[in-house]
Amino acid sequence: MTYISADEKMIEWAAPESTTYITAIIGHCLIHLQQRPDVDHMLSKSTAFLKYQAMRSGVWNYFTRYHWMFQLTPPDSDDTAIISALLKLRNEPFVNNENLLLQNRSGKGLFYTWFTLHPTFYTYSKSFWRLIARELKQPLKNLVFWLRDDVNRGDTDPVVNANVIAYLGHTKGTEKAINFIADLILNKVENDSDNWYKNPFVFYYFIAKLVPLHIAPIVALKSVIEQRILEEEIKKKDNEFFSCDMQMAIAASSLIMLGSKTN
Repeated sequence: MTYISADEKMIEWAAPESTTYITAIIGHCLIHLQQRPDVDHMLSKSTAFLKYQAMRSGVWNYFTRYHWMFQLTPPDSDDTAIISALLKLRNEPFVNNENLLLQNRSGKGLFYTWFTLHPTFYTYSKSFWRLIARELKQPLKNLVFWLRDDVNRGDTDPVVNANVIAYLGHTKGTEKAINFIADLILNKVENDSDNWYKNPFVFYYFIAKLVPLHIAPIVALKSVIEQRILEEEIKKKDNEFFSCDMQMAIAASSLIMLGSKTN
């Protein structure tokens, strides 16, 4: 069960939410234990649920088909990459979506967050046009979605790009996205660069996941990323960090992936 709340500590109120994302993230956390019968059963149930939620051409929406926002929210590269990577790790068959993801790039070679109409429309295949045509079913309501302050058709969020890279690997098609992420960190401008992954520990966690994949430009920044995580720990030491098991677990996991020797 997933819940949403108005505040981080979930004190003000909390309500159930129906999403694909959280199931996929938990699946990735459990994948290393899949040899256990109980975990294998959970992962089998999870992947069956995720495959049922697949949209045209093998992409995914953050919300499930049962959620009222499903019809208004475009499918996105983030959920598509995270879910596809999990299905791949479980050897589950699914529609090949790699070409669709590669079409969903800006002129600078960065992966757009949303599958929607972009200036690169002249590169779209028929499959891509059929996918984004769903917005025409409820044009006014979809327009309201794009009028929100936190979304833009041209979003190229760095963690979204990192998750697509984690799925597709280090290829010619992901080269510019890899360099984009590396440059953000080198130039110390990663703070508030992502619309969805605003917690710094969560941000670095998804970047650190690229290190075990031996993606050279990111591996070269291991010590830099490690130092940024430790700096964030120190900044938050007197308040929420040590009172939040999730933040501590994410930071520890990131340091492990980075090969940190820090105690």
